[in-house]
Amino acid sequence: MGIRAKVEQCWGEAIYRMDGRERESLAHFSEAARLGSGSNAEALALLSIAGVHQMYREVEPTLEAYRRSAALFMALGDHYGEFLARDSLQECLRSVQRLSEAVPQLARAVECALESGDTSEGVERMFTLGKLLIELDRPAEGLPVVRAAVGGFHDLGDARMELTARMFLDSQDGGKGRGENWARIIELGLPAMADDPALEAFGHELLAAFMDEAALDQSADD
Repeated sequence: MGIRAKVEQCWGEAIYRMDGRERESLAHFSEAARLGSGSNAEALALLSIAGVHQMYREVEPTLEAYRRSAALFMALGDHYGEFLARDSLQECLRSVQRLSEAVPQLARAVECALESGDTSEGVERMFTLGKLLIELDRPAEGLPVVRAAVGGFHDLGDARMELTARMFLDSQDGGKGRGENWARIIELGLPAMADDPALEAFGHELLAAFMDEAALDQSADD
């Protein structure tokens, strides 16, 4: 980032933090974008410009700034910067119920997070994408994405999010693979039962039952 663009960006950020003067920061962010034209400085300034417009609920200027920022980060090969822009863009689109438009932005945000090495963010957005596709009545696309997110949370060792995703999957999956899924749900929930011996014993009984059901399902498939 050039020194002049950096100075304007810093001025903009300082003014933005002053109550009631947020809109004044736009002039500095715009100048930072001009001075850093075609560079990372412009892309960062556009993110800031979008944030100001979003604060004032100016939808179209917000979306335009996020789109320009994402496109520039993409051209520069900055995967994490593009993730930040596209993730903000999809959140804004969802907030105004433009759900179908949010899908490709969210899908690309997942790719960018994974390409930048931020697996945790990528898997979380993958789960969000799956839920969004199901909300749009596209379960054939959404359920495999949710299942992939379940695997991702498991690989990350994020038991809380794996449990959340599995519970959601069970609510949407029509009981398909219920034995295996519920066996894992109960397994994940067992630590929360540890303070109540009777509840913990019941949890282990349920776990054994669902594991037996999963084994029967597997035998039937074979």
